[in-house]
Amino acid sequence: MELFDLIKKDILEGVLVPGQKLKEEELASKYNTSRTPIREAIQKLSAEGLVQYTKNKGTYVRKYSLEDITNTYDLRSVIEGYAAFLAAQHATNEDLLKLEKSIQEFEQLTKLYQREDKNPVILDLIENNIEFHSLITEASGNKEISKVLKCLSSLPIMYKGYHWFNYIGVLKSLEHHKLIFNAIKKRDSLYARSLMEIHLIHGKENILNHVDAFDVEYAGVNLV
Repeated sequence: MELFDLIKKDILEGVLVPGQKLKEEELASKYNTSRTPIREAIQKLSAEGLVQYTKNKGTYVRKYSLEDITNTYDLRSVIEGYAAFLAAQHATNEDLLKLEKSIQEFEQLTKLYQREDKNPVILDLIENNIEFHSLITEASGNKEISKVLKCLSSLPIMYKGYHWFNYIGVLKSLEHHKLIFNAIKKRDSLYARSLMEIHLIHGKENILNHVDAFDVEYAGVNLV
């Protein structure tokens, strides 16, 4: 795994917590490398919005306010709802097969989540969830949507929502994915959009119900 990916993984898993100062010499020691590749990795992380630089204070893992979280999810619900609307009109058979495969993989991960240590499974659920949403965006046929969502999806609060879900919560997320898929498959644009909006609002509420203004910087990213 590349250095950039290692540091990003640690940010998303909460090893490097929001608000933590990133010192090049300490990171170089932690990841057994020199300061130059650390500096390059931090620049990439900054471009993704995961870290930020403040003059005279240095570089920190980015923190997010409740307003940031709310605004991001509200925008996602509108934009991804529109993507689902378009996907129901334009999805090809290949698109549908990819979405169906993604759901099947999610279902298998859900079974593992129930009977094993859930922490390793959470990362796989995150990747699967990102894939599912990305596939819908691709199926929409509107390339501009993915450009907009790339900025919104950098919000780390999305990556730890499943830490707060119990098994029933994960099953609920799976049910949402199935309903959205079926609406797209049936070419029901309005229903697909409505389901996606509800799905993301549910994710927002899950985050806001577990994070308050005092500890929001220690939360991670939702998986809806």
